[in-house]
Amino acid sequence: MALAFLARCEKLGFHHWEWHQKLTVVVDTPDGPKTGSSVVGIEMSVGPRWSQLIDAGRLTMQGEAAAVEVSPGKYLFALLDNYDGSTALKMFPMRGKPRGMEEEEYYRRIDEMVTSRQTVELPVEYFPLLVSFRDLSNPMSVVAAGPVSFKGLDFPTVAEPRDLSRIFGPGYSIQSITLSIVDDEVTDGVIDRILPWLDQYRDKALDGRSIRTIEATNQLANSLGSGSFRLK
Repeated sequence: MALAFLARCEKLGFHHWEWHQKLTVVVDTPDGPKTGSSVVGIEMSVGPRWSQLIDAGRLTMQGEAAAVEVSPGKYLFALLDNYDGSTALKMFPMRGKPRGMEEEEYYRRIDEMVTSRQTVELPVEYFPLLVSFRDLSNPMSVVAAGPVSFKGLDFPTVAEPRDLSRIFGPGYSIQSITLSIVDDEVTDGVIDRILPWLDQYRDKALDGRSIRTIEATNQLANSLGSGSFRLK
């Protein structure tokens, strides 16, 4: 019954996909490579042009940021703010929606992606926002790991975007960040164990403010909240 209903929807131009994608971050450290990963769940729906009046298009995500313990008590977080299902759409064979591609071909390639179990290494330009905390108990101590343009904030660039020495010291760098389509369950609970105070920032930024302001002493903390680390 459900399959027949979905088939009728597709004939009308409505399409729906669900998949799980895994982000794996490998950091080179003086003590060898350290790895952290996280699986998020994606739902994506699109409709025909005439359906735009009823909001038939959406892309949602559930899960949490990937965390790498690069040294005892020191973590690198790959946030959710500029990472979602569109990252997979850009990186796998369809490469987003190339100009001139017919919609049906685009949708066919998404079908292939959802059923595949592929892995691809992300180029630097598709890296998620990477941050750390100089003090895990202090949300205001959040720092960006490297060059980033995020919510209008431009942090200083460095000669090597993979370099993490600015926050962790010499010998720390990104070895790779990979994206995979997987059957694994959505990650849950890891971030809460590392940042037990996170629930306090559901309705406010990490600096305690409820709105963004140029008066904030830490613009990054003023731009991040619990949703940057976890979406349920």
